[in-house]
Amino acid sequence: MEIIEIIKKNNLLLLLLLLLLLLLLLLLLLLLLLLLLLIPLLLLLLLLLLLLLLLLLLLLRLRHRLLQLLLLLLLLLLLLLLLLLLLLLLLLLLLLLLVLLRLRQPTTTTTTTTTTTKLLLLLLLLLLLLLLLYYYSTTTTTTTTTTTTTTLILTTTTTSTTTTNHYYNYYTTNYYYYYYYYYYYYYYFYYYYYYYYYYYYYYYY
Repeated sequence: MEIIEIIKKNNLLLLLLLLLLLLLLLLLLLLLLLLLLLIPLLLLLLLLLLLLLLLLLLLLRLRHRLLQLLLLLLLLLLLLLLLLLLLLLLLLLLLLLLVLLRLRQPTTTTTTTTTTTKLLLLLLLLLLLLLLLYYYSTTTTTTTTTTTTTTLILTTTTTSTTTTNHYYNYYTTNYYYYYYYYYYYYYYFYYYYYYYYYYYYYYYY
C-alpha cells in the first residue's frame, strides 16, 4: 500500500512504470510474432523433407531415364528451397535469441550490438551468395542439333541437345547423348538380326 501511495504522489515514477510496461508488452508481442513465424516454417520444413523422401523413393522405383532426370532436377530445386528456409529459420532464431538477451540484460554494451550486427551482415551475405549461385545455375545456353541416319531398313533421327554454362546440365547432356547412342545401335543390331533371320528362313524353306 505504501508503494502505491508513493507512485501516486510521484507522477514521473508512474510515467516510467507505464513506459516500462509498454516496452514489456511490445517485447512479448515480438516474441509471439517470432514464434508464429517459426511454427509455419518448421511445418514447411517437415513437409519439404517428406516430399524429398517421396521423390527419392519414386526415383529409386522408376526405370525411365527421362522421368528419373526430371525427378532429380525437382529434388535439387527442393533442396535449394530447403536451404533457403533453413537460413531464414536461423535468422529468426537469431532474432529471437537477441530479444531474449535484451529481456535478461536491458543494458547491453556496444560491443555485443556490433557483434550481432556483424553476424546479421554475414548471414545476409551468405544468403546473397546462395541466390547468386542459384541464378548462375539456372542461366544456361542450349543448342539443339538434329541428325538423320538412313539404313537399308529404317531411318533414324537423332536429336542431341548441348547445354552450357552449368556443370550439371553438361553432364546430363552427355548422359543423354550416350543414352541415345546406345539406344540407336541397340535397335540397329536388333533390326539387322531379324533381317538376316528372315532372310535365312526364306531361303531355307
